[in-house]
Amino acid sequence: MMQKKNQNNLSDMITLSRNEIQKADFYDKLFGVDTSAVLDGQETFDGKLFYRYQPTNYSFLEYSFKVYPFDDMDHIMDVGFGKGRVLFMASYMGCNRVSGCEINEEYFKVTSYNIKEYVSRTKSNTVFTLLNEDAQKIEIDNTINKFFFFNPFHLKVYVRFFENLMKSLSCFDRKTTIFLYSPLRSTLKYLDKLEIFHLVEKIDINAEHILLAVYQN
Repeated sequence: MMQKKNQNNLSDMITLSRNEIQKADFYDKLFGVDTSAVLDGQETFDGKLFYRYQPTNYSFLEYSFKVYPFDDMDHIMDVGFGKGRVLFMASYMGCNRVSGCEINEEYFKVTSYNIKEYVSRTKSNTVFTLLNEDAQKIEIDNTINKFFFFNPFHLKVYVRFFENLMKSLSCFDRKTTIFLYSPLRSTLKYLDKLEIFHLVEKIDINAEHILLAVYQN
């Protein structure tokens, strides 16, 4: 059964947290990385299809990965990983295999460096795999069973990506979880039409803004 929550239930934990800046500073220092600052002037891709990087709140990632915890077989992909914040938090909270896809070469370079710093600082055994590719064109690893999106691109790109995901699922059927952070309603309408996935949780900030939607097959 789908859970529906609103701002009042989670305001202290997610986007309205007054301590979010301090929390971002805490985790970045803990991990030995910088995931906060946006790289100005690095939007070398088609801005009409692929959107500007924004880091996901650490409070939200704490919530998501506690409610949907990782087991030994889980493999998560952050689609449009930017500086890698989701990747590091997933690793820190127990995911042994972490992948990411990012079209922007400058962000890819930053995250590659950040991974070296993170592993050095935390002594993590997580296996990281990064792809500097267009999300529409990647061949999805059949072991990946969790996907994270922070509104990284236009609906046209989502459609192509999910076509590839469904091909992967047809080759290797597995329980799959889709995290959509601050999604557009057009994205949710598209997923609702796909019979393979169903909505299991939604958190609304207000009538116009959805903070989180989680789908599973």
